[in-house]
Amino acid sequence: MSEKTTEEVFAERDAAIERGESYEYRPEPEKKGKGKLLLILAAMGPGIVTAMAGNDAGGISTYSTVGAEFGYKSLWIIPIMCLLLAVVQLTAGRMGAVTGKGFAALIREKFGIRPTALAMLALLIGNICTTFSEFAGIASGLGMFGVPTWLSVLVAAAAVWLLISGGNYKRVERVFLILSFVFVTYIIAAVMAHPNWAQAAHGTVFPQIVNQRNFISLTISTIGTTIAPWMMFYAQSNIVEKGSDTEDMLSIRVDAVSGTIAACVVAWFIIALPASTSPRRRTPRRHWRPSRGNTRRCCSRSGW
Repeated sequence: MSEKTTEEVFAERDAAIERGESYEYRPEPEKKGKGKLLLILAAMGPGIVTAMAGNDAGGISTYSTVGAEFGYKSLWIIPIMCLLLAVVQLTAGRMGAVTGKGFAALIREKFGIRPTALAMLALLIGNICTTFSEFAGIASGLGMFGVPTWLSVLVAAAAVWLLISGGNYKRVERVFLILSFVFVTYIIAAVMAHPNWAQAAHGTVFPQIVNQRNFISLTISTIGTTIAPWMMFYAQSNIVEKGSDTEDMLSIRVDAVSGTIAACVVAWFIIALPASTSPRRRTPRRHWRPSRGNTRRCCSRSGW
């Protein structure tokens, strides 16, 4: 049932006073199941945006390189990465809900100004390098359609500047959330590549260590490109910005876990795609070798 209007509440109160009765307004109780579901769906957003941000240009490049070089043998990294990413997301969410402060503010309160300045400087350098890689990915992607590099970078920079400076927090989050659905195309492309599902499942469940130097470095890069330092600052600031507290821990957990799973599923398919299509990873076809019986049948059909 819908909530009563102010006029209806006043009319009921006046009627009760005329009858000599006391009146107390009691709102209609909401259905717990529906209300909780709507609350969870409304809270989803920061976790998905934060986790999906790890699948950026640098992340996609790293995942593609791992899949092309080592195939399905590298898929076991994804479950471990998913667990670590969930821990980071949940930790940031809990600290933001309990303290109501951002990660930088907590560092300043605990360690002072100088360590905070050092952390901010390191974060600034990392963010600048990440921004360079993002624009390089934009230029590379639009370059496939013949767009000049200077034009693609200029348009992308102007769009980002207008979005950040001209929009509020809700609008920016909504735009990023919509853009996150673009990653579904990687899942569709990987399925269309017809991967070997049995080998992919085996490579996901059973870890395989390749005795190559590149494998170790790419494994570290795969985890590092997903769990970035800025993630703690961004995820915790999102919780504080939305005004969430300890009573919203359920929605915070659902948001963090759902975003982590979605991002890791996309990363899994990004690795599986080049693992299925790379020439060096393809299963070689069995060439036909003429046996004695096949040779006799061929000779008899040809009249020899």
